[in-house]
Amino acid sequence: MAGVLADYLPTVTPDYSGTTLTLNPQEVLPETAGKNIAVHLSDGGSEQRVIINDDPVVFVALRWDVLDEADAAMIMDFWMDKGKANGAAYSFPWRHPTDGHTYVVRFDSDIRRDIRTAGIYGIAEIRLRVLGVLA
Repeated sequence: MAGVLADYLPTVTPDYSGTTLTLNPQEVLPETAGKNIAVHLSDGGSEQRVIINDDPVVFVALRWDVLDEADAAMIMDFWMDKGKANGAAYSFPWRHPTDGHTYVVRFDSDIRRDIRTAGIYGIAEIRLRVLGVLA
């Protein structure tokens, strides 16, 4: 399928590869992309654009409003465990829920878990920076 993230990203190896995050988000999956380009404006109004890197800078946002305790604990453990993602320190594999590819990502936000009654949990939106396609 043309136009999926894997078409535009390099192949990379994650820092942590013991587990792949595979839990599908329960909300819309926004994919945001940009390019690392510096724009220099001169006094006369002209501009020069410098391409820092040709690879896109890509983020996805995941959210889970209703989870059982085990799934919520798994996500929290992925984020908290210093041997896994350790917050935003280490990259890890994440399986995209619709395009069939596994990407190497890093958390790009803090994490918030909501604990409700009757064993219902939620994980507020978290951002992942997509570094590349799993090697």
